[in-house]
Amino acid sequence: MIQLAVWSGQDRVGTLAHDAQSNLFDFNYAQAWRESPRSFPLSPQVPMFAAAHAADARAFAELPAQTRSAIVRAFFQNLLPEGQALEVAAQANGVARGNLAGLLVALGAETAGALRVTLADGATQAQPAEQALRPLPLAELSERIRNRPDLPFAIWDGKVRLSIAGLQDKIAVLEDHGQLFLANGDGYASTVILKPAPADARYAGLPAIEHTCMHLAAAAGIATARTRLLHVPEPVLLVERFDRRRSSDGRIERLHIIDACQALGLSPELKYERAYGDQEAVRHLRDGASLPRLFALADLSPAPLTMRNQLLDRMLFNLLVGNTDAHGKNWSFFVGPQSGLLTLAPAYDLVDVESVAHHRMSTTFAMGIGDAFTADELTPFEWASMAAQCNVAPRHLASRLKALSSMLPRLLHDVRAAMEQQGVSPELLAGMQARLQERCTSVSAKAGEIARIPKNLL
Repeated sequence: MIQLAVWSGQDRVGTLAHDAQSNLFDFNYAQAWRESPRSFPLSPQVPMFAAAHAADARAFAELPAQTRSAIVRAFFQNLLPEGQALEVAAQANGVARGNLAGLLVALGAETAGALRVTLADGATQAQPAEQALRPLPLAELSERIRNRPDLPFAIWDGKVRLSIAGLQDKIAVLEDHGQLFLANGDGYASTVILKPAPADARYAGLPAIEHTCMHLAAAAGIATARTRLLHVPEPVLLVERFDRRRSSDGRIERLHIIDACQALGLSPELKYERAYGDQEAVRHLRDGASLPRLFALADLSPAPLTMRNQLLDRMLFNLLVGNTDAHGKNWSFFVGPQSGLLTLAPAYDLVDVESVAHHRMSTTFAMGIGDAFTADELTPFEWASMAAQCNVAPRHLASRLKALSSMLPRLLHDVRAAMEQQGVSPELLAGMQARLQERCTSVSAKAGEIARIPKNLL
């Protein structure tokens, strides 16, 4: 059996164990962590105590071993990269792609949120500053972007540096006084994520598109991770990490966040509602993350109505800007102390997917609106169904839909000059604005009928 220590700063949160013979995982909180005023649960699925929001909830330790294992495995799987990035990490470390414990040993020092994973008997002290920080000149960054066909972007200084979930090339670095550093060790954690354009030329405009969508969301009053465009000269999107903050002594503190898959106890493979694909034979199987499940997380918030309204505005924004890929791993939550109440984290990965879509790329909604998975399928009935399923007042839904449809084209027009000054091409912006206006006009035309759908039909 292998045992891994899970840390928050220098505090041991608990022990993750994997029994190779049974292939079962388990997690136990450290007693000192349970008693600490700084403590928090990993997620609502792995509570430190019987869940306060459900009087009949069983303590995690009382669940069957197979159930605990599935929950624990799903939580830690969601800390790892996906797709080709995971393949690179596995090969570079001589670990099978499915070896979760081995990958956590290799990549667990710098995950999303507050947690670090080490061998249970491993050192916990931060590295010396001269070992923990390595300058990353922009010229080197440019060279590495161009050399991706020969050397995966995740590998730096002979080791895999990426441990952030997602499919796109990215690397987490520390930014200090305008300079970039590869960072190791607690207190020297990364503060920004660098996302170059994908190597496929069809997606060359992705950094500019995402930057524009993020800027537009912020202008619309949606809490959003701050971004800016770098040109090295290749375009790179720099995203400030909202799960990091500087302490009074200048050190980097890690904040505990979880994505919606972790909050719901779903594996990464279930991040889409139609987890088995859009083909006719399986499209009715909707076992993955969905809007009703997502909105139900508002009941675990200290302010359920506020979170539900935040979720609604962000969901409507995604629809109107063409971000059809808003799956379960693209929503995150801060986890509060002790009972682990959730608050919605800033938005990220907001992209006009339709602007880079091609004939072999799916643009169906990551989560259905009612039973609609495309804009053409959206009807007042599907909107009303979604409102009923998500505990949203139909009139409020219609009101926000109309308001955002009216607001967003104007806001994009207002920020065009600023986006152009930051390196976004006028042609790209013109295309985004035309598509945005078309969507807003089409969707808002049906909004007035939503509240008129009889409840007995839903």
